[in-house]
Amino acid sequence: MTHERWRPGRKVGRTLYIHRDGEEDGELVGLVDTPELAAAICDAMNVRDSAGAASEEDGTR
Repeated sequence: MTHERWRPGRKVGRTLYIHRDGEEDGELVGLVDTPELAAAICDAMNVRDSAGAASEEDGTR
């Protein structure tokens, strides 16, 4: 199973990156209007990915 972690960009905070299986350099996913929106998207995607991983492990998916 591939684990993914989303994060906003480090300089401006509006870009979205995804890191797969502990990769140091993330892949650019896109750009949004505000740093707050980028943070909200990353938080939501990380929660979704965590919930999906948990349900795969216990067989409820």
